[in-house]
Amino acid sequence: MNLPSSLALPQSKLFQSRIFLLVLLLVVALIGVGVFFFVLHPMTPPKTPTVATSPAAVAIPRPVMKAPVVYGPPAPDWVKRTPMPPPAGAVPAPTAAIPGPATPLVAPSAAVPGAATVAGTGAATVVTAGLISTPGAAGVVTETPKSLDASVLFAREQYVYTSGNRRDPFLSLLDGRFQSQSGDGSLVDVGDIHLVGIMWGASDKFALVEDTRGHGFVLRVGDPVVNGYISGISKSEIQVVQNAFGETQTLAIQLKPKEGDRNATRK
Repeated sequence: MNLPSSLALPQSKLFQSRIFLLVLLLVVALIGVGVFFFVLHPMTPPKTPTVATSPAAVAIPRPVMKAPVVYGPPAPDWVKRTPMPPPAGAVPAPTAAIPGPATPLVAPSAAVPGAATVAGTGAATVVTAGLISTPGAAGVVTETPKSLDASVLFAREQYVYTSGNRRDPFLSLLDGRFQSQSGDGSLVDVGDIHLVGIMWGASDKFALVEDTRGHGFVLRVGDPVVNGYISGISKSEIQVVQNAFGETQTLAIQLKPKEGDRNATRK
């Protein structure tokens, strides 16, 4: 499409005028000055002020570790507790001990029981029973466990073996001799016998017993047995007093009648 010459003439005069040339030169000069300034002074990221560079700057807060949550029943007092270490940067620097005059040692007669003083430095270290305190370790406490009662330490479960007319499994199968606590075979083990009969008279009474090997014995009131003695004899049983680990107990061995005996139902 051909435009009229009246519209194309003003455009050509604008590009050929001196004002356009001056404006173009000014723009080029401004761009050159900007590039030169940027080369001489490059842009750097802003720095965060610190306490060392700016006294007015506030230190950045550090995260604080929360105390651990403990679940379940509380621990007893004798359990050793070790506190968690503080976060990095929060531990105070240990102060150097200032040397001072030597402290004379306390005489043994005037010494306090459970405490001792170390001489030679101004910062003395005190050692007490159950607690150790040293400079620079104020957050660590060591506890000693409580001593238990002697009755708890030496408490034993009492055990009495009853054979029930069966062979004692603790007896030797080779020697064939009667084993007792005395070692000479003179005492009867009440856990290895059963009552066979009781002889009752006007002047004397005694019990007939038999062990699992078929050996018979005669026992009267007051006769010693393993760990005890015969305390009583009645028409249906014998009573035995035994002492084991400091505790005394009374056992009764019943007379079991045989089947088919006419006197089994008599009282």
